[in-house]
Amino acid sequence: MASGGQFPYDYDIHRGNMHDYADKLKTLELKQMPEYLSAECKCLISQMLEKDPQKRPNILKVLQTGIISQ
Repeated sequence: MASGGQFPYDYDIHRGNMHDYADKLKTLELKQMPEYLSAECKCLISQMLEKDPQKRPNILKVLQTGIISQ
């Protein structure tokens, strides 16, 4: 699992709750991804976690990336 089972954004769920997390998600920063992930994998994950749905790749674009189509 790329996130190590943690939330991908810098938020302490133990001090908050899912409702608060959803409200703050627009401003939360993405955590640093594990070093063992390839640059291509990190790039794809970052694109898929894009907060603006208009900028996020659709499933066809995701499936066409090198890391998935190989």
